[in-house]
Amino acid sequence: MMGSDVRLILTTEADVETARRLAAELLGGRIVACVTMVPVHSMYRWSGQIESADEVQLLLKTTGSYVEQVHDAICRLHSYDV
Repeated sequence: MMGSDVRLILTTEADVETARRLAAELLGGRIVACVTMVPVHSMYRWSGQIESADEVQLLLKTTGSYVEQVHDAICRLHSYDV
């Protein structure tokens, strides 16, 4: 990944194993250069309720030319309803 067109995309997965699978797919497709995984605790609204869960945040490093492909891959591969 060269130049100044670096983009950082954030998403979460429910657990490390699922996060690793998503990271491997994105890296294998060569549409991200690096994935950093960080354990987090999230609070969010779902189906009218405030929920709370431990998750893994993925920080996806890519370039502007791959943002749409990363978005499409996340929509296709993600374990959550996105």
